[in-house]
Parts: sequence; structure tokens; C-alpha cells
Amino acid sequence: MKKGLMVLLLVGVSLSFCFPVFAAPKVSAENLSENVIQTPRTEKTEWRYRYYNGKWQKRLWSVTYHGAVQQFLLLHHFYDTK
Repeated sequence: MKKGLMVLLLVGVSLSFCFPVFAAPKVSAENLSENVIQTPRTEKTEWRYRYYNGKWQKRLWSVTYHGAVQQFLLLHHFYDTK
């Protein structure tokens, strides 16, 4: 039993060295840029306003991620409607 497993192990190891290993072709930056169209994507944001406790507030809203980028900021007093 031990002799059979040893022979099987030696045959497996010897077969693994028999097959040549080929490396993938080297990919350069020029070849990559020719085949792939890259478009830059930025986060789209917009200002959102609200009237809260008698004062106007604004915050930057991410249209891309559907969430607030920052908390509400109090606007200057000359934007008040009073």
C-alpha cells in the first residue's frame, strides 16, 4: 500500500515537470489603450435647499449616490423671506 502511494506520488510529481509552462504575453500601456475606450466618470452633485425653523438651509446632494455629501448649511440672513 505504501509502495503504491509512493509510486503514484512520484509519477504525479514527474508528470508535473514534463509539461512546459508558458507565460502570458506582456501587455503594454499602448496595447491596452488601443483596445479599451476609457471614459472618466465624476460624481454629479447639486445643491438642495429647505426652509427649516424660519431659516433657509442648503446642502450638497450627490445625484450619483443618492445621498448627502454634507450636512445642511445655514444660509446668510439676506436670503430670509421675512
